Amino acid sequence: MKSDVKRNSDATVEIAVVLEDTEMRPYLERAAEKFSQEKTIEGFRPGKAPFAIVKNAVGEMKLYERAIAFAIDGTLPKIIREEKLRVVGRPEIAVTKVAPGNPLEFTLKTAIVPDFTLPDIHSIAKKILAGKIAPTVEEKELDDALHWLRKSRATKKSALRPAAKGDHVEIDFKAKTNGTVLEKGSSENHPLVLGEGKFVPGFEDRLMGMSQGEEASFSVAMPADYHEKDLAGKTVDFDVTINKVEEEELPELSDEFAKTLGKFSTVAELKENIEGGLRQEKETKERERIRIAIADAIAESTDITVANILIQSELDKMIEELRQNIDGMGLKFDDYLAHLKKTEVDLRKDWLTDAKRRVKIALILGAIAEERKIEPTLEEIESELGRILQKYGTPEEAARDIDPDAARDYARSIARNEKIFRYLEMLAV
Repeated sequence: MKSDVKRNSDATVEIAVVLEDTEMRPYLERAAEKFSQEKTIEGFRPGKAPFAIVKNAVGEMKLYERAIAFAIDGTLPKIIREEKLRVVGRPEIAVTKVAPGNPLEFTLKTAIVPDFTLPDIHSIAKKILAGKIAPTVEEKELDDALHWLRKSRATKKSALRPAAKGDHVEIDFKAKTNGTVLEKGSSENHPLVLGEGKFVPGFEDRLMGMSQGEEASFSVAMPADYHEKDLAGKTVDFDVTINKVEEEELPELSDEFAKTLGKFSTVAELKENIEGGLRQEKETKERERIRIAIADAIAESTDITVANILIQSELDKMIEELRQNIDGMGLKFDDYLAHLKKTEVDLRKDWLTDAKRRVKIALILGAIAEERKIEPTLEEIESELGRILQKYGTPEEAARDIDPDAARDYARSIARNEKIFRYLEMLAV
């Protein structure tokens, strides 16, 4: 085997490998064995067909194609160990020459962990932690939470008066342009809560003051950025009938109400529980703010050459995260981009700086873990993995959607980063 390793100034390495035909033989035999196990070859038990028989059965070129993957897996780790390369990210592999009976030639380009010196992380962490804010819960926040609880258990009764903000109404409506009813532009007994803004802007305002049984016709100017392009910026005419007007009745804030919400005997106990929850939420947000500030401050004080391969890979992850979030909301990714008036290329340009920042922080956290010998325990990894799997309804769903090895690596990364930040937080104590 011949190999040529070229270290680049952009924190990447290129490896060119040449395997002689004789060196390919073990990988070809392994590929033949795999084909023999998977393919029924008459006269032979699975995995027992001779090499020549398998080659004739599947074709020499197909055999080579499979052997190439084994050859790459069998040679690159050795080169990386011998050259003491710390590779990161997803490598780019290209087969440059392949022909039966001739040497196999392929190249690999990948990012490597660049050499850099950590700054004084103790002083940086201590300075940031000095600005940590002790969370407090304001009376208004507590009142708002209690109001939300009461509202979530509100009942409705008929309102013998004109509709007002906050009322629940049911309406019949027709939406028209130039006298023609729009497709999906009509509905009967359509429910609305006035003031929530879930209909087109301006529509709900025109219903306020109308009474049950009243009819009205009016026009509404559609927003210029309305999601239905055919209607954006146009005027739509509405014919509306109010069928029902109901107002909410909130339960009284009493000990009896508190008892309906769980293991509370009094309003005081309920308030104490809510206040504790709000404080814990604020503490979590403050902890995340401080951790981000520490990571950013260390990154700003560290000179690192970040490989473009890693930045592009991070952008891929960011795009995929957004795509999954959009899918989770029941929307189409392309429609979301159209609403933003952006393309995926635009997003990658917009996010370039943040992607570089994220990669830089990841390299720094890895260096801190290595220098301070910070590693999560098996129990910590398993605990984090359990939290990841909780997002899925059944084990079958998890098995369908995630790769077990990738999930474990991700869990290890999360658990390790948690220990790193706890270490940094302890530096200021």
